[in-house]
Amino acid sequence: MKQYLTVLFCGSLLGALCTAAAGARLEKYLRYLSALLCILLIVSPFREFDLEPGEEGLSAAPAPLEGETLEGLSVKLAEEELCRTIAAQLSAGTGITPVKLSIDIDWTAEEPVITAVRLFLSPEENHRGEEAAAWAEAAYGVPCYVTEGEEPPCP
Repeated sequence: MKQYLTVLFCGSLLGALCTAAAGARLEKYLRYLSALLCILLIVSPFREFDLEPGEEGLSAAPAPLEGETLEGLSVKLAEEELCRTIAAQLSAGTGITPVKLSIDIDWTAEEPVITAVRLFLSPEENHRGEEAAAWAEAAYGVPCYVTEGEEPPCP
């Protein structure tokens, strides 16, 4: 940012010096060229933005499936983010990393309320299922259901 402002300042200063040194006859043209230079310098950082979704640059939300509403998509994204957060907290709190974590949310209340947490643990960590369930129930105050398996059943 500092470099950008320095370049913008130097470009403005250069335009002002050229305009002052040119004299009355060319002053109008040099002011015009100086203004164009400043506009180009101001806009120059934006040429690096890539507005195509899925590539480097601005990231875009997944495209909705046919018949899916924007509200439905935002609910899905909110649930996925909550699941990632809870899984990270579970891993930090107990050292247990679930294969998959899902939540049941009541969206009918004024604010969404988590009503249950569902953990899917690998066979190696399944013996720690009670510990994970106790931690989740204590942390969120909702029931926690633990299932063993690499591939969680579809809801």
